[in-house]
Amino acid sequence: MFTIYSWAAIIFKPLLELKIHMIQAVIFDFDGVVVESESVHYLSFCKTLEPLGISIPKERWHKDFAGTGSVSIISTLFRESGINEDVSGWVEKRKKVYADFVKKGMVRQISGIREFITDLKKRKIKVAIASGGHRQNILLVLESAGLLHEFPVILGAEDFKKRKPDPEVFLLAAKKLGVSPSDCLAVEDSLPGIEAVERAGMKVVVMDSPATQHLNKEQYTIIHNFSEFPFELLL
Repeated sequence: MFTIYSWAAIIFKPLLELKIHMIQAVIFDFDGVVVESESVHYLSFCKTLEPLGISIPKERWHKDFAGTGSVSIISTLFRESGINEDVSGWVEKRKKVYADFVKKGMVRQISGIREFITDLKKRKIKVAIASGGHRQNILLVLESAGLLHEFPVILGAEDFKKRKPDPEVFLLAAKKLGVSPSDCLAVEDSLPGIEAVERAGMKVVVMDSPATQHLNKEQYTIIHNFSEFPFELLL
């Protein structure tokens, strides 16, 4: 015979189990996820490399280069163009061009990001940035946007060895937050980034971008900004 306690156990046990498996941390890619900067990065590469006669079609940028890091991008373009120049020197030149664009106010927050972070913190969910971009650029943009102190963990290209789609940066972010990868959800907008999240064993939410236009919408949760974020995914 079922007692009231038996029925209570049946009803509330799944809820308790659900609570145990709640997402503990949300890890953000940076460019195209926290800020609308991908087009500004593209312009900064075009402007920097123009004196060398290098042009980058937009379609190729989104397909091959978005989210992959300056060293990899410039190395690839130099190799293809037969240019024997110091890659690190041109990386620094590109960073300065990008910084000038940031100071001109060309980089803006993704809609709803501030409110979303506030909501996560109310829910005791930790946050971090795991980006393939340079730390100097990330900090510059965050300070400009008034978001610098919102993220206790900020990882840039200088903090890990293997770039996305290797999962190293996401696993490192989880470790620094003190959270198991399986208890993390990450937000990405590039194909290498999405693969890195999946290889890290984390849930993924995709920020809509030209690079993700052909993703299977039945397989992935795709949003245009954080006001659309489905909070049920945190369970």
